[in-house]
Amino acid sequence: MTDDRDRARTSQEFWAGAASGSSRKMLARAQRWLEGPRPSRIMVNYQTMLNGRDSRWRDYDLFIDPGAYSMFAPPENGGQGLAEYPESTELYLQAIGALQPAKYAWRDYVCEDDVREFHDWTVKEQQQRTLEAHIECAKLHDILDISAEPVAVVQGWEPEDYQWHAQQLRDHDLVTDRVGIGTMCGRDDVEVCEEIVAAVREVLPEAELHAFGLDKRCYDSEFIIGEITSTDSLAYCYRYERPAGWSRWEYIFKLYLDHRAAWDDAVGGTEYQSRENRDRGQSSLEGFA
Repeated sequence: MTDDRDRARTSQEFWAGAASGSSRKMLARAQRWLEGPRPSRIMVNYQTMLNGRDSRWRDYDLFIDPGAYSMFAPPENGGQGLAEYPESTELYLQAIGALQPAKYAWRDYVCEDDVREFHDWTVKEQQQRTLEAHIECAKLHDILDISAEPVAVVQGWEPEDYQWHAQQLRDHDLVTDRVGIGTMCGRDDVEVCEEIVAAVREVLPEAELHAFGLDKRCYDSEFIIGEITSTDSLAYCYRYERPAGWSRWEYIFKLYLDHRAAWDDAVGGTEYQSRENRDRGQSSLEGFA
């Protein structure tokens, strides 16, 4: 890695996903009294957007995601099986403008195989729909005078798909300062993830990259960690069986600290040394457990 890339790692970010009531409760309590890496950056799915009871989240840096997978995935996989977002793109951006989070993702159409098979969609169709939505989002971002930082999303399935779509975003002047790489959640093949990141990087050499839902196994990839600026995860909520004596939110807290410790190891603890506490989450976990 170059010296410039090493210096860039000092600002790498982890955005903790907050969707279920248990995850929100855990993150709120951790923010109040955790000694160690308190969560300060929260990724929120727009489709489970904060309600009035969640005004406490306004003290955080928020990254709003449009929630494409939860909308389009088949019901047996936890989605709603819809063929389109339930509200217009304009209403989505109006909500973003009212909340003014730190960042928000432009609307995209995911390419997971279960989504495509359920709806009989092709990768190219999803990429074209994403492109059209991005064009609309870019126009509305300026019209509505939104101060939140927009994040364009590159979609695809195979590495060459991502390369093609990244070029489409460039050709239409839709490349934002930070660009998200979509349809990464659930991919456990580190080598394929490396190829996807490399494909996007080849077309977008200057952009900061955000890997949506990057698998924790990818934290061991020096290449991926060297190329991305940020990632997010709700993976710490996915293990539903918990030991006796643990409440739901307490066990999620344990898994969150495990996950954050893995990220801290991957990036050298740089985030904790800046906005957050220097101590690793595992030291707090020992006292908590």
